[in-house]
Amino acid sequence: MYSRYSPRFIEASLRSEFSPGDPMPCPRCDGTEVTYSDPRRWLKAAAGLAVVAVVAALAGQRNVTICTGLSAFLTGCCAFAIEPGYLCKGCGYGWRYRDAVKWAKAIRHDYGAAAERHRKQH
Repeated sequence: MYSRYSPRFIEASLRSEFSPGDPMPCPRCDGTEVTYSDPRRWLKAAAGLAVVAVVAALAGQRNVTICTGLSAFLTGCCAFAIEPGYLCKGCGYGWRYRDAVKWAKAIRHDYGAAAERHRKQH
């Protein structure tokens, strides 16, 4: 029914709902070597930079405080601005978690509508 998506992705979409970080097949090449990246892991780096900024402020190092404080702020902003996503190692295709959920919902809807049409015809 869907030639745009790989058979394993369609099967996974019909089987269950996706959650962030769930293993999922590539919707393009059907590959299983897919990595999940969550940008919120950078919050640990931002927290570390903030600690360095506080220590530098306590030590009286004004330039270090400003630089590390700004770096902590920008790293934290980036962590919240970037969306979690997946990357297929086989074909290099990348997609957002939000897109995968939207595609899976459309696949389930279309399969349900097709089953309903088939039931009404017979």
